[in-house]
Amino acid sequence: MDSETQLILKLSRGDENALRDLHDLLKGRVYTLALEMLKSPQDAEEVLQDTFVKLYHHAREFSPHIHAPRAFIYTIARRECLNRIRAQKARPLNAGLDLTEHDHLASTPFSDPEDRVTVDHAMNHLNALDQHLIHDAFFEGYTHDELSSRYRLPLGTIKTRLRRALSAMKKALEGKG
Repeated sequence: MDSETQLILKLSRGDENALRDLHDLLKGRVYTLALEMLKSPQDAEEVLQDTFVKLYHHAREFSPHIHAPRAFIYTIARRECLNRIRAQKARPLNAGLDLTEHDHLASTPFSDPEDRVTVDHAMNHLNALDQHLIHDAFFEGYTHDELSSRYRLPLGTIKTRLRRALSAMKKALEGKG
């Protein structure tokens, strides 16, 4: 069992030192994700703090058999970012369809080059449209409804494509793709 999993399990049992250790270990990556989504250092800092507060309160929901530790924490951060985006209505909806917009995934929110390579590897197993859907949903914060409007596809198709793309990425990361 890796150290991040052990720390979240300790936190779920009330060990506050584990929260400090997780914060020290992942604060840079969580901040980078939030900054990429929100484009505001101040908002990203607030999301960073909110993420670890929520982690403290929801650590009992973590299951090492279901969740990867970083994915669990990044999901909390992403939800915080999306809540902030929706509350501020900070971004206008771009209804145009421009698949050249994200040709290279250099904007993925990873400061660690190894993480970027890992994500690039998994994304390269997807077709262009699915890559754009994943990027827009997880790095830009678009909702399923917004993606449906943006790409002029039925909502069910968006959900199916995202689910299929995530499954393909997971298989690629597990070495099955």
